[in-house]
Amino acid sequence: MYEQQPRAGGLVRTERIDGFVCEHGPSGFLDNAPATADLIDRLGLGDRVIGSREEARRRYVFRSGRLRALPASPPGLLTSGVLPIAGAVRALAEPLVPVRTSHGDESIRAFAVRRFGRHAADVLADAMVSGIFAGDADALSLDACFPELSRMEREHGSVVKGLIARGRRPRPRLRSFADGMETLVDALVSRLGGRVHLSSAVTRVEAAGGGYRVTLGSGQFEAADAVVLTCGTPAIGRILEAVAAAPAELAVPSAPMAVVCLGYACEAMPRPLDGFGFLAPRHSGIRALGAVWESSLFPGRAPAGHVLLRVMAGGATDPRLPALDDDALVAAVREDLQRAMAIREAPRFVRVIRPQEGLPQYVLGHPERLRLVDGWLAGHPGLHLGGHSFRGVGVNALVEDAGRIARSIADC
Repeated sequence: MYEQQPRAGGLVRTERIDGFVCEHGPSGFLDNAPATADLIDRLGLGDRVIGSREEARRRYVFRSGRLRALPASPPGLLTSGVLPIAGAVRALAEPLVPVRTSHGDESIRAFAVRRFGRHAADVLADAMVSGIFAGDADALSLDACFPELSRMEREHGSVVKGLIARGRRPRPRLRSFADGMETLVDALVSRLGGRVHLSSAVTRVEAAGGGYRVTLGSGQFEAADAVVLTCGTPAIGRILEAVAAAPAELAVPSAPMAVVCLGYACEAMPRPLDGFGFLAPRHSGIRALGAVWESSLFPGRAPAGHVLLRVMAGGATDPRLPALDDDALVAAVREDLQRAMAIREAPRFVRVIRPQEGLPQYVLGHPERLRLVDGWLAGHPGLHLGGHSFRGVGVNALVEDAGRIARSIADC
């Protein structure tokens, strides 16, 4: 394994600074994925897994100048204030909406408007897309980003009916590791041992002798029967220039992001941090995509007497925000927190995180993009593309995709 950076894991990185635990990427993973559970078991990490606090199931959305708790069931929309009454009534009528009969990709917003109405699309769908993909609901593909919603409409005739059917199963719970998500990366690196080469960039891959010749930044060459690339698609395109006619579909767009971790004294919080955090739809009056209340999510994320907030900024709808310098970015985030949570005191701890790569955007046409890429890969046995640019951005999706690739290589 060759990794350009001096550490492995990409966006999965945990920093411990002055007692605060800052996650660069995902805070955790849902416990409903067998592939992830199996990997954790094989790595012997089961006793280091922790579950989110029960109150973390509560989530908020910022609308009309205040935080509003998302209801636990659809009827709660009528009294939650998350949607205006007319919008809530329209959303609850979703089971009466006819099933879409036309084929082809559909944007997340178009799906939400069609099934739940404009108000639900503007608030709920927009917030969901911002929180997971930092994307634009008008541009992202429903089938690529939320295939389960499309499947519910096809199989149950309604998303609400599909949720009711799924509701008979136990609700998944968010989990992490006591020392943060990098625990998983460290265990994988330890298991691989000397086969992990850090600060070793791959600059070129070309077909050679029924396999591949891999050129490293040092000028060295390696012969390989199989090659797996998990870097961003701009780097993949450069590395594969020598492989016959790599398709333009390899280029998946991305959205720039910044993460701002802020630590406060408990007494600086004007309100209880009694949930996961909040999301902010576009046109809500603040620029930040939302904030995760890390110290309320998992224990041990802040020193005694303190809380930790992690604010996401930027994305497809506000790409200029992450370009601000640290002082300006922190000032913008603090202004948003004052507006959303009435926090006026200065933080005692600040850490600005700027990922080298933005979040991939599964825009309309992404399912077809995957079919074309897979067709091209079929003509190059032993060449595989992984990472979050193609089949999912969450930990569970990445673990499942890695398993798929590993089985494909083992079967050859």
